[in-house]
Amino acid sequence: MPVAAFCVGIAPVSKNPAEKDAAMQIFHAAISAVEPVEEILFAGKVDVEKLPFVQKWMWKKVQGPVGDFRDWDAISAWARELPEKLGLKPEA
Repeated sequence: MPVAAFCVGIAPVSKNPAEKDAAMQIFHAAISAVEPVEEILFAGKVDVEKLPFVQKWMWKKVQGPVGDFRDWDAISAWARELPEKLGLKPEA
């Protein structure tokens, strides 16, 4: 059965393209057993105030990016293309 996979993280927000590439490699290795027809990494959202104390402290210490980095247009476009990529017939 064809499957598609996505991952949400903070790597796409980085100004260093190597960070996104490294995240994609890790993601690809983690899901390779299911052989997805499509895989993608989307930027997510970081709300420091909702993190547990230790994670909040660590995130502030490393000066991690904070905010909503989700690109809903890109997410919607990817989702609209999935039926064709998965070989599903469009609804009549």
